[in-house]
Amino acid sequence: MPMKNGRRSSSPEPETWAAMKCLKCDSDISDDAKFCGKCGTKLERICPECNLPNPATNRFCEECGQRFSTGKAPSKSTQAALSDADNFAKIQKYLPQGIAEKILSQRGRIEGERKQVTVMFCDLAGFTSMSERLDPEELYPIMDQVQELLIHKVHDYEGVVNKMIGDGIMALFGAPIALEDAPQRALRSAFSIHREMTKYSDSLKGLQGDLPPLRMRIGIHTGPVVVGTIGNDLRVEFTAIGDTVNLASRMEGLADPGTTYVTEDTFKLTEGMFLFEAIGERAVKGRSKPIKVYRPIAASTRRTRFDVSTERGLTPFIGKERELELLLDGLQRTKSRRGQAFSIIAEAGVGKSRLLYEFRKLVANEDVTFLEGKCLSYSKRTPYHLHIDTLKANFNILQGESNAEVIRKVRKGIKKVKADEDSTLPYFLELLSVQEAGISSTSMSPGEKKSRIIGALKQIILKGSEMRPLILAYEDLHWIDKSSEEVLKFILDSIPGERVLLIFTYRPEYIQTWGAKTYHNQLTLNRLSNRESLKMVSHLLQTNVIDRNLEEFILEKVEGIPFFIEEFTKSLENLKIIKRDNDKCQLSKDIRTISIPATIQDIIMARIDALPEEVKNLLQLASAIGREFNHYLIKTLTGFEEHDLLSHLSFLKDSELIYERGIYPESTYIFKHALTQEVAYKSLLLKRRKSIHEEIGAAMEALYSERLQEHYELLAYHYKLSANSEKALEYLDFANQKAKRINAMEEAKVYFDEAAILLDTLPESAENQQRRISLLVNQGEVFYVLLKTAEYYKLLSNHEHMASKLGNQALLGALYSRMGNCEHSNGEFEKAIKTSSKAAELCAAGGNTEDAGYAYAWLGWHYLYSGNFEQVFIAKENLLRMLEKQFNLGWYVRGLCVASRAHMCLGNWQEALKDAEKALQVAEESTDNSYVVFAIWTLSMAHTWRGDLVSGVKCGERGFNKAVTPADKAWTQRGLGWALCRSGDSERGIELMTAALEIFKKGQHMAGVIPTTCTLGEGYWLSGEDDKAREKLEEGLEMAERCGARYFAGFAQRLLGEIALQTDPTRAWHCFEKSIAVFKQIKAENELAHAYAGYGRLHLQDNRVTQARKYLTMALEIFDRLGTLREPDKIKETLTQLAES
Repeated sequence: MPMKNGRRSSSPEPETWAAMKCLKCDSDISDDAKFCGKCGTKLERICPECNLPNPATNRFCEECGQRFSTGKAPSKSTQAALSDADNFAKIQKYLPQGIAEKILSQRGRIEGERKQVTVMFCDLAGFTSMSERLDPEELYPIMDQVQELLIHKVHDYEGVVNKMIGDGIMALFGAPIALEDAPQRALRSAFSIHREMTKYSDSLKGLQGDLPPLRMRIGIHTGPVVVGTIGNDLRVEFTAIGDTVNLASRMEGLADPGTTYVTEDTFKLTEGMFLFEAIGERAVKGRSKPIKVYRPIAASTRRTRFDVSTERGLTPFIGKERELELLLDGLQRTKSRRGQAFSIIAEAGVGKSRLLYEFRKLVANEDVTFLEGKCLSYSKRTPYHLHIDTLKANFNILQGESNAEVIRKVRKGIKKVKADEDSTLPYFLELLSVQEAGISSTSMSPGEKKSRIIGALKQIILKGSEMRPLILAYEDLHWIDKSSEEVLKFILDSIPGERVLLIFTYRPEYIQTWGAKTYHNQLTLNRLSNRESLKMVSHLLQTNVIDRNLEEFILEKVEGIPFFIEEFTKSLENLKIIKRDNDKCQLSKDIRTISIPATIQDIIMARIDALPEEVKNLLQLASAIGREFNHYLIKTLTGFEEHDLLSHLSFLKDSELIYERGIYPESTYIFKHALTQEVAYKSLLLKRRKSIHEEIGAAMEALYSERLQEHYELLAYHYKLSANSEKALEYLDFANQKAKRINAMEEAKVYFDEAAILLDTLPESAENQQRRISLLVNQGEVFYVLLKTAEYYKLLSNHEHMASKLGNQALLGALYSRMGNCEHSNGEFEKAIKTSSKAAELCAAGGNTEDAGYAYAWLGWHYLYSGNFEQVFIAKENLLRMLEKQFNLGWYVRGLCVASRAHMCLGNWQEALKDAEKALQVAEESTDNSYVVFAIWTLSMAHTWRGDLVSGVKCGERGFNKAVTPADKAWTQRGLGWALCRSGDSERGIELMTAALEIFKKGQHMAGVIPTTCTLGEGYWLSGEDDKAREKLEEGLEMAERCGARYFAGFAQRLLGEIALQTDPTRAWHCFEKSIAVFKQIKAENELAHAYAGYGRLHLQDNRVTQARKYLTMALEIFDRLGTLREPDKIKETLTQLAES
């Protein structure tokens, strides 16, 4: 390197030109001198071009002919001519061999990327006191030598000296080019620095007298940083920015002189390769919590660890032969109509997909149908994505085909398997986002639609298996969406007795629910043995003769994981670390100097770094699209000429980073593994990611303009990750609505949550506030079906003030109508009455008749629970008045049902049955499953209350079997369970009501918890379990009284009286009297009659015969007048016995 004042430069600043001085004693020397005349040190010059040491008297480099500077300052023209060489020399000092060229020649490639890097800070302990004791001329050569030592010890392990900081340095391991074992290299460099500092300190003792020992403090941390070049052509610097850098600096500040401190992150990556002392938790500036600190003591036996993996190409199929035989056996059983299911479980990269591929090859010539569906990492919130993928494969639907062509293909496929077109075609087209599906115009609840979609998918599978055995392979279930998972469970339940073989692949972290089924088989794949691993390596290297050191090196790294073996071996070849001597493969250089990543992430990133610039940019761009990308989309995004694009894609295919599926130009390109795509994507800076995602969204809009609905979810995904908030909100709303239409409520809520978060980032303008309130109001069905009304109420309450300020009565009324519903669910019935009344007034005043109807429909339910039955009928009339202006079938059904429930409480059986039957008739005419279930449940309750238990159970079973949504399932379980308990099947009845109660409690749905707790108490009483009955009834009574649910308070008191008849007569008197008082007040005559009957039996037990006869007669008169079944006969029998006695 150039000499500055006769000494090696310690800073990459512009050169000064002066007389030469001795490196050791700083004496002036002549240009012709070979040794220092004062101390005798031999002098030399370092060539700035090739870095070769030259005799001090040379004017030109003996190796490359580079001209050396003299004591005279050069002219400006000469200085300009030398700037490139000087620039290289400055950079070369701080970078290991080969890295400087990359920075200077490929600056754009490394500018602005995210990388996983190990950062090391070194600082000389006691520098301040030493500088006070020594003359500057004495201090300078010491510090110069210290810096030289640090630089060399960093370079020894291929680190980069990023900055010279006074009496220390900042070094990077793993940037700008990914390194193998970056954390381990940093620690080995630190140990080397400590050793060399000790030697150098000892060498100074004789020269500097009582100079204190020189000791370094070193801090190391591993984590993500942003790396890149800064400056211009005359000032090239490579730097790293981020919290990782700050934390490494804090570790150095904590370290004692002569020691190294590392964070827990670095400790975990190097544990086993070094011995550590746990320092404990230490407070660190800038961190709210203390962090764990460790001190490496010494190197230990080296142990490798890989945290990512993936699958590679078609190497020999090794180590999974048994599992393949089991799959073939399963197929044979399937052919004899014994449907089978297999789960293939393994960590990433062990060979799940490869096993499936080999199985498919073996059955290719058999008369079977083989269909595959893949779950993708970005598709977890796309409803039915897995089955949409399978449908496209089944019907051979290609990307970009017109709606007419899709309809033709689907209709042809349905006809081929002789499935019913009416019950399948519309739902397949809905899943395939064909606008002419015909469902949108049909009045159908989300629950009914979901049920029919599931039915259609089951039908096409079972019909297809009648033609020939059907193999359905579903890959990567750990990324499955909720709706697809639910369909899988239905399909799985349908295959016994069918010619269907299901194969699932997933990682161990995925928890499935079908393991107990007798026709399910679980295959857990294991890693390869050393022998099997070496067999793969031999194939990859195309030789059977491998040097033992290379074998051991690879086996140590790959740990028997096929993807590790393939990626690691290819990386060694790409980096020219393996050399061939005849047919023998061996390491080409000392392993210590090999720049090979230690983790799969680093392996992939190293391969990406080695790509030509345009190819690397293409790969990173494609990574933002997702695991798969089609030819048309990538061409639109890149703007490449077709020839150039094909050339770049071919390069990536040859590099085995991607593979191609389909026939050009209908090709789809797929990353060989999800982790390859993930690593490439994460290397992009956030700003660049946002830009790319917006470009992807715009390209998709242009390409799929005629079928945008099919891509709402992906458009929402890409625009959400872009800076275009308006587009993101637009497509999140579309995706939310689409999910609601097919009753994928979990996904619908996710889209709503994301839209709400995005709205938080926008200005609080009136327009955005109105958009926020409208979005929130439209989620009522989503939160109710998911039984998340407590969460919904909190959101509504938080936005009440905002809605009030907008001055929009219609919108404010809609918000209050949803709040009233939530208050009802919370058990705040009186509060709900006030809120819903206000909502109805505001909606009516604002011309919002639809939401006014919503408010009146729920107002009836609030009054029902509070025991004000006359007001229920008034609310019904107001609802009907609103429906004359704008009919809503849902509100009409709910209005009839709540009126029916009020009639039940009053004992008006004919009116109750009439309203329930009318509600069911209307709901069935519309084929809306949710409303059908609701009406059937109401009819079942009417029959059960009246005493017609046969009809009650029959209706209850029908409603239970048709229920789809969680809320409907809970209500129908409660209704059927109660009817079963009253008819004598207490065991099943209690089981159903217990399940319903758990659902309601989980959703904090007090309007369901209170009645279900009370009827469950009755179920326990009817089964003779008095203690459990008393517990539930007391619990129900407390809640009913607290919430003002008067009917159920009286109901619980009556049954507690029945239980106390035999064990606690004193309490029985109190309970019956309370119950009678409540039922008289609210005019609930049927329950009043039940209370009179119990009260009469209590008098009879106390030998008060006259009073007993009085209350029993009063009960009989009411039952006879109302037409209640069963109970009159019991009372008549008791009265007859009294008359005879």
